[in-house]
Amino acid sequence: MLLYTTCMDDPGDLLDYALSLDYEGLVLEGTGAGGLPAWLRTKLMNLNQHIPCVLASRTGHGDIVFSSYGRGFQQIAYEQGVCLSNILDSRKSRILLTLLLSAEFSRVDIWEIFKKFSKFAGQ
Repeated sequence: MLLYTTCMDDPGDLLDYALSLDYEGLVLEGTGAGGLPAWLRTKLMNLNQHIPCVLASRTGHGDIVFSSYGRGFQQIAYEQGVCLSNILDSRKSRILLTLLLSAEFSRVDIWEIFKKFSKFAGQ
């Protein structure tokens, strides 16, 4: 399980190798409330097509910013199946994702379980 902390000038090179290194899932800790630079957004969406991905906040507790200025990236990622950690920090999200994968939960079930921790559960 890859727990990856990013920063604004991070090229995300390790993410390019996540699949070839046999990671079964990714928890990506964005900046602040889950923001990502554009080049990391693309990498996250590409990885999410192959392995379960969770976008986490760096604040340690608190919701991912769903939309600051209209429909934001976090909302688009959520709609395309990226799990949002919301009230779980990145380490707790990694533990949860590891347990779910080891228990052979489906991608849909994993997404639904993470959704239970979200204030967006009704959306």
